[in-house]
Amino acid sequence: MSAFIDKYLQGVLHNIESYVKDTNDFLNRLDNIQLPPNCTLVTLDVVSLYTNIPHSDGVNALRRFLTKHDPSSDMPIEDICCLAQFILKHNYFTFDDEYFLQTQDTAMGTKFAPAYASMFMAVLEEEFLSKETLKPSMFVRYIDDIFLIWPHTDEQLSEFHSKLNMAHPDIKFTMDSSR
Repeated sequence: MSAFIDKYLQGVLHNIESYVKDTNDFLNRLDNIQLPPNCTLVTLDVVSLYTNIPHSDGVNALRRFLTKHDPSSDMPIEDICCLAQFILKHNYFTFDDEYFLQTQDTAMGTKFAPAYASMFMAVLEEEFLSKETLKPSMFVRYIDDIFLIWPHTDEQLSEFHSKLNMAHPDIKFTMDSSR
């Protein structure tokens, strides 16, 4: 079931504005960039993304993303969300010869987890960036790894990072930067 949902979600990942498919895609994007003077190159990483996406928030983000970016789907969006919810609530795994049921957050081992996490992050970043007056000149993301070009001051970057860390109660970002 997870592979089925993953195959469907893979077909709409390209609708994420910040989406980076792989290293070559990222490098190709950088080829066409003119760096603004005195800009800062920034990387952000989500701390333990998979284990910090609450089921309800993740499925709601999936629903919102698909409604906005794939409204003419061949498969009803509610069916996709129901299947995702089922997968999330019925994830069994073994550890040290014992069986466990993961009852919260997203299992890293399930096939659809990367696409699901990418769509969760897409909704989070779209909402966050739409409210910001100072924005990066470039913002790209591969699942939970973000690269951005910051054309404003270091103090404003620090404020941007602080606000981003308040965008969702369970999602926190580490940041590294270089001028």
